[in-house]
Amino acid sequence: MRNRGPTVILLRAFGAALVAVLALPVAAQPVFTIGSGDRLGLIDREGKIILPPEFSEVKPGRPLILATKGYKTAFFDYSGRMVIEPQFSFARAFHNGLAGVSMGRASGYIRPDGQFVWRDDGAPRN
Repeated sequence: MRNRGPTVILLRAFGAALVAVLALPVAAQPVFTIGSGDRLGLIDREGKIILPPEFSEVKPGRPLILATKGYKTAFFDYSGRMVIEPQFSFARAFHNGLAGVSMGRASGYIRPDGQFVWRDDGAPRN
């Protein structure tokens, strides 16, 4: 594993609690992964919270951030606005403008607007 820069421990207030947050730089992105217990979130270089630490998985991509909570995955922009509602049972981060996703037995690739460019309904083929 290569060194991605310094590790920073921040003390931040989340609600009434003061929480120690481990911030790790994410390669090629102006964001840092933060954690509180077993939950993850993202902050920017100035320490502004983009996504609060409430997700089981957070993966910055281009142009959207993948975030999983419970059993569903959604996508957010870098201001923290949800762009694609939580609906996927499995998803990969965006790469070259597409993200691989699954919904039950169906799978495919979506664009940043959430529209499928290719979809397989999972039905058996003869």
